[in-house]
Amino acid sequence: MVHITRFRAILAGADGDHTKDRNAPGSRDEISGKVLEIFDTLECFDLDKWAKGVTTPYDTTELPAVGRVFALAIRLYCILTLPSLADALAGSSAASGHSRYPDLCAYDGLRIQYREQLIVQLRDIWDRIEYQGGIAWPLVVAGVAATDSVEQDRDFIDQCMWEIWNKPSAGATFIIALEKLRIFWRSGKSGWEDCFDEPTPCYA
Repeated sequence: MVHITRFRAILAGADGDHTKDRNAPGSRDEISGKVLEIFDTLECFDLDKWAKGVTTPYDTTELPAVGRVFALAIRLYCILTLPSLADALAGSSAASGHSRYPDLCAYDGLRIQYREQLIVQLRDIWDRIEYQGGIAWPLVVAGVAATDSVEQDRDFIDQCMWEIWNKPSAGATFIIALEKLRIFWRSGKSGWEDCFDEPTPCYA
């Protein structure tokens, strides 16, 4: 997630410099390659092995499932925030599901693919995890992608975020992210920056 956010900043600067070599360090082609590496690494990551090494006061039974949620959320965050790389990402072995939407452009096909997978996983683990605030960020990512999804998806995300915010351990700033999503869903817009046009806490 941190790497992707850094890539966003680099590309924003590069887009304003029309003299920049396509193959220079920090160029679009180089960043596309690095993002593809992230996609493929997440696809091959051994979540069960990772979960065995985690120390936490909470029940670890569902850690592999939580890991899958974050792996999907990171890829969806990348697609939403780096839409110009969608054509390159569609060629990744980890993004092969894009072929399910042959009539859509690469960006929309990937966005819908990972949105559907992420929301399915979130629904599956919501009632089974002990600390629901731990998946606050994936809910926010799913919320941005769900702007043109079925209303039931937005209702599910809204309800989950509301429940997290009402827990004693939740930070008071988390409600800001939910309010921004609600406004965004009514706006008819679809871009990440259309929703989060200023720094916004997206954790509980």
